[in-house]
Amino acid sequence: MNRRRKFAALAMLMTAGCQTYRPAPIDTTQVAIARQQRSADADAIRREQARLAPDVPFDAIQWDRLALLAALLVHNPDIAAARAAIDTARAQARAARVAPGATLTLSSEYANDPSSSSPWLLSGALDVPLDIGGRRTARITGAALGIIIARYDYADTLWAARMKARQALTDMLAATREEAVAGQLLGYRTQQQAAMARRLGAGAIARADLERVRADVASAAAAVDDARSRRISARQALAAAIGLPETAIASRSFTWTGFDDAPADPTLSPQVRDRIGATVARADVLKAVAAYDRSESDLRGEVARQYPALSVGPGYTWERGLVKLPLAVGLALPPLDLNRHAIAAAQAARTEAGKKLETIVA
Repeated sequence: MNRRRKFAALAMLMTAGCQTYRPAPIDTTQVAIARQQRSADADAIRREQARLAPDVPFDAIQWDRLALLAALLVHNPDIAAARAAIDTARAQARAARVAPGATLTLSSEYANDPSSSSPWLLSGALDVPLDIGGRRTARITGAALGIIIARYDYADTLWAARMKARQALTDMLAATREEAVAGQLLGYRTQQQAAMARRLGAGAIARADLERVRADVASAAAAVDDARSRRISARQALAAAIGLPETAIASRSFTWTGFDDAPADPTLSPQVRDRIGATVARADVLKAVAAYDRSESDLRGEVARQYPALSVGPGYTWERGLVKLPLAVGLALPPLDLNRHAIAAAQAARTEAGKKLETIVA
């Protein structure tokens, strides 16, 4: 009875720290509806801008490029997914440092031997794998490189989203100015048409002259409609780049200080190009470098798996009143091909990663 209670207490202790599974289904219809009804979170955008530039005041109605970047960081779904990928990579890196669990084997035996003090034999043995050497190093290194790759993915995603929003803002501001200029021209053309109509009534010009002015009026009106359409499309594209429906930014205006200034001279000296060139500054190149390093780590792990994996097995045996403490050493043998096919696959993956790196650098 005492042994049973001890065994039950041990089982409860082993399961006390276990976590339970909680399902989290996602209704895509509700996700789409919620995103369509989403509004701009001014407080979150203010906090994000304060984190980026603490000394710059935030205007909730008139957004500049800094506020637009903060809105991207808060609402853009691609950036949120890339940020979640970093959290996943960090969790996987923490999990990679945990050694494999031991195996517990419990056994019993009953012998109908009247000469023995007890007919029962009870034993327990642990099989503890030794998490050492190249296998552990390759696993931990690969997980750490996964964090680096996820960070470069995040930088690349953020840059792409920022450029998409920048292009949409450029198109919207340019279309707004074109619409204003086209509206002024339409006003002038309309006044000209009225004047030409009066002159035609006075017999000073021919009807063909008035028709030419009417054609100019129609062309100016079409230019206004075209500029307005492009402004609306650019505003929709800007809202999509932020990650909000267009109605969420309907009450907000956008400014760009220095929009009319001439661009800076993009010419760089060869020394500057070498220092901040693609192999140093571009996230996609750095990500390819990290991917190559991870393929190198994977190859190292496959090479380590061609050797047997060691494990130790301490045990406890109660044999009819006699206590025994056995100790075993186990070898997990490699595959029959000594893991050569897996090594060849890892070498091919490393070669592929090298070719991709050369392509991105090119």
